[in-house]
Amino acid sequence: MRVLSVLVWLVAISGCGEGDDSHAAANGNGTANADGKPIETVRGGVAVIDLDAVLKRLGREPELNEQLELKRKLVNDGVAQLQKQLVEEFLAKQKEIGENPTDEQKRELATMYQRFQSQEFDAKRKAQQEVAEYRNTLVQKFREEVKPVAREAAAAKGLSVVLTKIDIVYVHDPAVDITDEVVGRLSAK
Repeated sequence: MRVLSVLVWLVAISGCGEGDDSHAAANGNGTANADGKPIETVRGGVAVIDLDAVLKRLGREPELNEQLELKRKLVNDGVAQLQKQLVEEFLAKQKEIGENPTDEQKRELATMYQRFQSQEFDAKRKAQQEVAEYRNTLVQKFREEVKPVAREAAAAKGLSVVLTKIDIVYVHDPAVDITDEVVGRLSAK
């Protein structure tokens, strides 16, 4: 249902502003690109961009992966340090108890072991979450960098909405794909 609502909204938007654009020109509602050159008033329509292709063709994928791997290593080092600490504490407790523990001491060791396993599991889960959040931050930063260039490339084709090429965009006319234009503009910067 959400997809249908988005598509209805997109169709409605793509029809907005078509026809006589003298009203926008008379009111000075045109916009300017990054160079300060005026862009004609956009008439509507949907552009499509493949952000993965932009990332790869700009040669930025290795940089992003390297940053992500550094973060993953840093976080995993923290988890490894915690594991080492927990093992040392457990072994110290085992040594303190000795070779012939009582039933109560066995239960104490079992409880300690379970608590340490839980701490280790939580640390691993938090580490994975931290890496995923960092990845999302890197991706969002790249998207924000691309956004004004994508807007400019879409406007140059008379398109006002930019969708990323994901599973929801099943089929599109190559004429509305602005991936090449965005790569070219970003490469020129």
